[in-house]
Amino acid sequence: MGAKTFWFYRRLLANVTAYDIERNSMQVPLVRSSDQAPYVGNIGRARSIGVEGEFEARPTDTLRLGLNTTVQDARVTEITATQSLISGALKGSKLASPMFRVGGYVRHDFDLGHLGEASVRLDAQHVGHYPNAFPDTPGAATLSPTYAIIPA
Repeated sequence: MGAKTFWFYRRLLANVTAYDIERNSMQVPLVRSSDQAPYVGNIGRARSIGVEGEFEARPTDTLRLGLNTTVQDARVTEITATQSLISGALKGSKLASPMFRVGGYVRHDFDLGHLGEASVRLDAQHVGHYPNAFPDTPGAATLSPTYAIIPA
């Protein structure tokens, strides 16, 4: 559910979305436990719940200020023992996506007369930490030596 809106004679844009996504049979990389051969298949269920916002202010005709943000929780909600063994996923495992991210920008437009127009833009962003994979080694049911939390 969301809304795309303009305010104050189109000087402020505000778009906000809330979502609750249930994923049945997630498609992920798997490993056969018999011979460790990799393949792609479907396992378990996951749920992503979040809110996203996009805002842009235009205080003058030549200046734009923008902000984008996402807050979400995405994790495995159901998985069988066999699916856990071949994927490395555990019930409650976080998916490889950050809980928080934010970005912003400042843009200034210039009129160059008969030469046209130009603009200068400065962007910055922050992405929160997140896991690089499921925690267990696929096919082995032991903690993965390559599992890590990617820092913010």
